[in-house]
Amino acid sequence: MDDRLMVDLNCDMGESFGRYTLGADAELLNWVTSANIACGLHAGDPLVMQEVVERALKKGLPLVRTRASLICKVSGDERWL
Repeated sequence: MDDRLMVDLNCDMGESFGRYTLGADAELLNWVTSANIACGLHAGDPLVMQEVVERALKKGLPLVRTRASLICKVSGDERWL
């Protein structure tokens, strides 16, 4: 059994909108172990969110959507609105 303590270093990301840059998503992806992606009515625009998701997936990071996102459950599948 592995007795090491594991900590998830998580960060809200993708909150920039258009020319308004908030945070340092690209740099933070080098340090975090998971990322919350701002989506839906929370913050961020589609291009910013897509860029953060693509970069995080390339690094193999788990992604979590923020609670404000618009999700529709259809036949057990989550789909973006």
